[in-house]
Amino acid sequence: MINYKKCIFCNSSLFKIVHEFSAPPAGETRYSYLDGKPYYRRIKKCTTCSHFFAEHDFVNQNLYSGEYLKSVYGDLDGISERFSKVMNLSEDSSDNRGRVKFINSFFREFRGLNEFGNRSGKSADMDCCINVEDGVRRIISEYSNSYEKNVSDEKMSVLDVGSGTGVFPFLMKESGWNVTASDPDGIACRHLTEKLQIKSVQGKFEELKLNNSFDLITFNKVIEHVIDPVGFLDKTSDLLDVRGGWLYIEVPDGEMASKCGYSRQEFFIDHFHVFSMASVALLANKHSFDLEKIERLREPSGKFTIRAFFKRK
Repeated sequence: MINYKKCIFCNSSLFKIVHEFSAPPAGETRYSYLDGKPYYRRIKKCTTCSHFFAEHDFVNQNLYSGEYLKSVYGDLDGISERFSKVMNLSEDSSDNRGRVKFINSFFREFRGLNEFGNRSGKSADMDCCINVEDGVRRIISEYSNSYEKNVSDEKMSVLDVGSGTGVFPFLMKESGWNVTASDPDGIACRHLTEKLQIKSVQGKFEELKLNNSFDLITFNKVIEHVIDPVGFLDKTSDLLDVRGGWLYIEVPDGEMASKCGYSRQEFFIDHFHVFSMASVALLANKHSFDLEKIERLREPSGKFTIRAFFKRK
């Protein structure tokens, strides 16, 4: 069993077991590598920085190279169907639209731009897609026409890590960013490249070999899925612009979610970590980043979330 002796964020050895599971909570994905194994896991909280750690024997280092998307979406058509469904959500109902708006607003302020990727006149709401393939094509066509060019002569570049269904990198691209998406799953990369026309790179983030650097690297609900998020971010030093790049990190908020109970999605089995405001700030410090902005929110989907910008010194 994974057993943390010291907090990897604040180095405290003071923990409290706050919840134990003997059966999967409602809504949790049942992965095939769990079959035939007794279900037991526990959530341990650092009493110093309030970070939550998951301890169990269910570790599959290759989960996100195939089984994760297969278990959640099925196949390439299932990913496309999910993309269409999420893209059809109204702005007020979409986590991704709120995420892109927040990022663009931050960089408008940072760069002193009046507009970053303002949309012309078309509504964000679209009719539901009857045919998945036609729906994806229509969404791409409408969004390509509804966004104006970035008013800056030089587009900022972004590497999105763990792009999955591609909604977030698609919206970032259409709002004026030069986007590269990455995912360890080959089917996800086919969807990103063939259906969404987004440059994609297949592979685990720690093993990516890219010749270019980026102004921004985004981790949307990604680092909670790795055993060592501190070590995981080491790779960013190779990929961020040396002139001062940024990280955007979005993670589940354990402090708020725990008030509603431990059977929530934030504490599902594929999350090794559930964060606190303090542990996010400490993560920035571990890599000598400046913590430029941090806030918590409850997203339209109901998820409790912490989001933050780290700046390379």
